[in-house]
Amino acid sequence: MHLATEKMIKALYEATTKEIPPKTHNLVSLLGKITLNVPDEHLKTIESLNDISIVTRYPADIKALVKAFNKDRAEDYLQKTKRVLTLQRHIDYPDSNFFFRCEM
Repeated sequence: MHLATEKMIKALYEATTKEIPPKTHNLVSLLGKITLNVPDEHLKTIESLNDISIVTRYPADIKALVKAFNKDRAEDYLQKTKRVLTLQRHIDYPDSNFFFRCEM
């Protein structure tokens, strides 16, 4: 979920700035570098995905994360992430061919 969101934000970064995005996994930092109105619901999801991803990079914390994420919570994050990924569909780009249309 984090990786898909990261790729989408990096694509938005490149589409809006015409520059290669910085090498970072911090979703909030990436989003802060582009001018984009993100609905609060999406921003909260992005912030949560950012926090969760940091934990998964450290094996000592993975057991606690697995314990905290039951099937319902994981499904909730999956649905929220799918909604975040639709964000790119609602933006006008200088290069209209930058994104191809994909359905989820």
